Amino acid sequence: MIAGRRYIADILIAEYGLVIEVDGWEFHGKYKSGFQRDREKDRAFMIAGYRICRFSAGEILRDVEGVLETLEQVIGKIRDEKK
Repeated sequence: MIAGRRYIADILIAEYGLVIEVDGWEFHGKYKSGFQRDREKDRAFMIAGYRICRFSAGEILRDVEGVLETLEQVIGKIRDEKK
């Protein structure tokens, strides 16, 4: 439960306080309400102290290596900040 609402992260790496969200046109961009709900979800996670990394489904399918590199950079930055 976050900020009085129930949000479920697509992927949560609790050790690093990192939420990874995967957006696909079918579920997230087709309707304005879905887009708005995702922004509310992002804010709720940020208020709770999480970082959000959002990728499109197409981006993951086309460039999984690039997505992994980005995640490695984000996690590296979080590790550095924890020192």
